[in-house]
Amino acid sequence: MYGCCNFDTDKLYDLLIVGSEPQAWGAAAVAHMFKQKILVVGPGLPTSEVLEEAEPGGRIPQTDVREKLQWLSRQSAGQAINTPSFADKLATWYSDPGWELFRESGRVSVLNGVPEVAFRYTLRIHNERCHGLNLLITGRESPGDIAPPAFVPLEGLDVMEIPTDSRGNIRVNDRFETGVLDVYAAGSAIGKPASPEKGIMQGIAIAQRIVTNHLSLRHK
Repeated sequence: MYGCCNFDTDKLYDLLIVGSEPQAWGAAAVAHMFKQKILVVGPGLPTSEVLEEAEPGGRIPQTDVREKLQWLSRQSAGQAINTPSFADKLATWYSDPGWELFRESGRVSVLNGVPEVAFRYTLRIHNERCHGLNLLITGRESPGDIAPPAFVPLEGLDVMEIPTDSRGNIRVNDRFETGVLDVYAAGSAIGKPASPEKGIMQGIAIAQRIVTNHLSLRHK
């Protein structure tokens, strides 16, 4: 599913996902089914332990990922997704070139894209930039809170005028829309972390909306 991320600054993604809470994996699964180009920026597959050998920005080991995910699916602690079939799918998709994962240890900035060059949002990761049409924010830290395991420190929300409350949680409607075009948020990003099962379903619903919008635009 995920190769290494030596980012091509000219590459345009259909969906940029920040954080690795269950919503991220549900959304990525649906987007993958519809052949969308996806970039996930997060500490790892459902839990960071899966990728602990990988250096930030380096190639992710692929040889034993299926064994790790099968082991992960049997665990009950932490953020493990206890759905063997889901873990199986992640393992199968791991080598798919349509997915990319960057295991981020530093801060990530989100910037407005440039409409004239056909992308809406840019993630700046260290000195690299990746462009996308849609943005989903899952785990992130809030002022005064202990960061959840799946968070990625994210800067630039105020510049983009993404609405937040006094604790830094992103405000969304019942469809997880932020009010900023094609920017969605869920999980700890909105102050409402969910169980793996519920989170995956939320991510699926978000991606279905994104894909539906994308396909309708293609046919106009």
